Amino acid sequence: MIKKYASPSTPKVSHDLDNFVVEAILINRHGALTEGGWRKGGPFAKEWGQLLTKVKRVKKLGVNTQQLAWLVQFYKIIDLDYKEFGLLRWKIKQYFKWCNVDKFVAYYTALHTTLVGQRSSYVEDTTGYKVKAASSKRKKTLSDILRELESEDN
Repeated sequence: MIKKYASPSTPKVSHDLDNFVVEAILINRHGALTEGGWRKGGPFAKEWGQLLTKVKRVKKLGVNTQQLAWLVQFYKIIDLDYKEFGLLRWKIKQYFKWCNVDKFVAYYTALHTTLVGQRSSYVEDTTGYKVKAASSKRKKTLSDILRELESEDN
């Protein structure tokens, strides 16, 4: 049975480790992802498919998905280049440290949550930006304005 991990950008969806590695690469590349942005018609649909193909080709070279997860997190990989597959395999075989997949998943989930928080609070935290305070009074109607004008005349 293949273990599934909750997606950082779409928590209702669970990914296998290959797809989670692809999402981690996209988080490294783009920062916070839109919810379900990897689905058909989404902004990351094409990139997702291309990266998933590359991940599967790297696995055919004898690189374990856990090893690839370590590489993505340690080196902050933003793309897998076909020309560098041999170098990538050598780096993993030479320097690989064991990757705890649960920590990898927790790291990217926390990173995505942080990035989403930074993105939404950017405008509010900008210096000089003032937010209009919510008014507890109801808006004046035309008849209220006319009454005020009549009372000023008297």
